[in-house]
Order: sequence, then structure tokens, then C-alpha cells
Amino acid sequence: MEAEAALDRAARAERTAREIRQSNRKLFERSRNLESQVIEHAQAGTEPRPMSLARRARREGRSNDEPLTSRTEPTRKT
Repeated sequence: MEAEAALDRAARAERTAREIRQSNRKLFERSRNLESQVIEHAQAGTEPRPMSLARRARREGRSNDEPLTSRTEPTRKT
């Protein structure tokens, strides 16, 4: 009985370790992607846009590359 319990614990520990490694790989890949984006923006001399502004630009049919004319939030047309 104790041997079975030990085997179960070992199997759970292996699964947990595998899940943690997979999660770490995803986090590492995400941080590498973000780092490369920051480097690209630094080399281009631009700042990354917040995603909400990029989504708004797409909805309004504007290019994401156009500079904002003012730092205030654009008003929504009704």
C-alpha cells in the first residue's frame, strides 16, 4: 500500500514538474518576444502603442503606424 502511494505521489510530482517546465517555456518565449519588440522600437526610435489604441485605430480604419496628433484620447463619434 505504501509503495502504491509513493508511486502515485511520484507520478503526480512528475506531471507537476512537466507542467511547470511547459509554463516556464511559454513565459520565457513571451519575455523574449517582448524584449525583441522593445529592442526594435528602441532602434526605430519609437514607443510601442498600447494595444487599446491599436485596436481603436483598426476599428476606425486608420493605420497603426500613423502618429497620434494629440496625447489625449480621441472622442468617439456618434
